[in-house]
Amino acid sequence: MTTAKHKCIDFLRKNNREFTIPVVSDICTNNLSEINRMESKEMIQGALDILSHSEQKLFYLKYKIGLTNAEISSLLNASPDSVKAMLWRMRKKLKDHLEKEAES
Repeated sequence: MTTAKHKCIDFLRKNNREFTIPVVSDICTNNLSEINRMESKEMIQGALDILSHSEQKLFYLKYKIGLTNAEISSLLNASPDSVKAMLWRMRKKLKDHLEKEAES
């Protein structure tokens, strides 16, 4: 959040002829959630690159398309319990990677 705020301020300083001070505060407060969402999306996309091809496929089926575990299990010819376990391992791997990124 702090990074987004500073990026916004830097951008506005560079383009100070186009913006006035009241607009600066409006832009920063109104767009912080959008900026945070974009930063989060970039972090997640980077984290997805560490996943194996099968894990990326699983992520796509579950979170992009929105299939249920039963639907994924029928597509992958696996039991629903194994799909549940694969999803858990994938989320744990992503979480660990994102936590390491946040620390550095």
